[in-house]
Amino acid sequence: MTVASSPFALDRQPVSALDGVRERVAAFAPLVSVLAMVAYWLGPLAWADGGRDPHVMTVGAMLTALAILATRPHQVLSNAFVGMSAGVSLSAFAVALWAPTGWAGSSSAARYACAAWAPAAVAALVRRRPASLEPVAALLPLAAAAEFAQGWLGWWGGGDPTHGMVGTFYWHNPFAAFLLPGALVGLWLWMTARRAIAMIGLLGFVFGSTGIVYSTSRATLACLGAGVIVAAVAVGTRADRTAAVRGLLALVAAAVVVKLIVGPPFFAHAGSVTGGIAARAAGEPLAQNGLYRLDFWREALVVFKAHPVIGGGYHSLVAESIGRVPRDWPLSPFAHNGYLQALATGGLVLSVPFLGAAFSLIAVSARSLVTGLVRRRATLATVVLPAVFLLACAHSAVDFDWAYPANMGLTGVVGGLALAARDRRPEARKRDGGLSLRSGIVGVAVLLLALAAWCGRNGDLRQNLPVRSDHSASAIVKDTTRMADSQVTTAR
Repeated sequence: MTVASSPFALDRQPVSALDGVRERVAAFAPLVSVLAMVAYWLGPLAWADGGRDPHVMTVGAMLTALAILATRPHQVLSNAFVGMSAGVSLSAFAVALWAPTGWAGSSSAARYACAAWAPAAVAALVRRRPASLEPVAALLPLAAAAEFAQGWLGWWGGGDPTHGMVGTFYWHNPFAAFLLPGALVGLWLWMTARRAIAMIGLLGFVFGSTGIVYSTSRATLACLGAGVIVAAVAVGTRADRTAAVRGLLALVAAAVVVKLIVGPPFFAHAGSVTGGIAARAAGEPLAQNGLYRLDFWREALVVFKAHPVIGGGYHSLVAESIGRVPRDWPLSPFAHNGYLQALATGGLVLSVPFLGAAFSLIAVSARSLVTGLVRRRATLATVVLPAVFLLACAHSAVDFDWAYPANMGLTGVVGGLALAARDRRPEARKRDGGLSLRSGIVGVAVLLLALAAWCGRNGDLRQNLPVRSDHSASAIVKDTTRMADSQVTTAR
């Protein structure tokens, strides 16, 4: 019997040492590239003002392009999944080309493009290597602990524990929203994983939840509570005593850290755990904040009504609202709702693919969560990650998390992890002959991400841009470029 006819023979024997090296590089390239991409989006990108500083998004876009090249999502994911990524990124740049604010808002288009392709790369890796799910997910609690450390330094140095912790986002709500996925995934990893990953999970939950408490973000605190309840129910369906005991220990550890961190030796006098939340509630009552948000949401709908097809353009909400809403309404550069923000700034061109993709992923995640709990098959992939993705999307409905590239990319990473087990290419479609249309999608993705890298080189710090009534560069009718760059409400 010849070697070729042996059932134990390899399909392809390396003919040289160089071929062996190439095979090893090809085997590990998807894992290494995705880990590098996720680590960058959750680390340096988050520390650079949430990803809005110059040049940082350029590197993130390049790493995302390399991850797409290495994982080749079109080979393992459904056409619908890959098509959504392509649709969102193409429409995002279309808005920058034709909307009233023009190409000046292209850095925001880059944010949408990166966030659209990151989940495809993550999901493709997990489809190819299911064992990579836990190591990639472990980066979430690690990032939460690291971001807490960044935020802690400024908060402690301020000497006032009643002042909200804002981290490198310099605003409490997006800072807390960034910590949320890491805290909840960390809790589950601590309860179910082993050794080093379990310890990373514990650190992420303890410090992530502590940061959320002292951020004074009430919406995020509510999401954290909901996530802990889901984790408790999931552990209950598994009837795992060890996991339940570990969960209780994590809650006790978090409560101890939350209490101790607000007193000596860190501060001169022991403070109240709820002091920051109470102080903020006194200055910004929940009812008042709710009314402000209703005004911002209505302003977004007014701008959409004025520009239903292409939208007002990126960073146009204030300028386009002036003269279209009552003068006593408060104004903000953010709609405080990621979905209405896309509707107002990108019209139907952006909102149809973006909202279609978002709500499709939300529906699949909700179904996975319910099915996993009902059938008592609670795992990281079937229950925890879908629940975390749903909570992140829910928080984005009441705040401006997605105005920060780091938060938008984080949501995409969680979505890719949550949907990897649910999305796959049908076996009958796996045969790609030559340069097929599906193979060309990878080239399109790389080109769009290269464009995103170039557009993001100057950062995305400006919140208000001049708009044009007739889409011509010479017809500037509302110049708001010198308005204060602030995330707080702008009143007229």
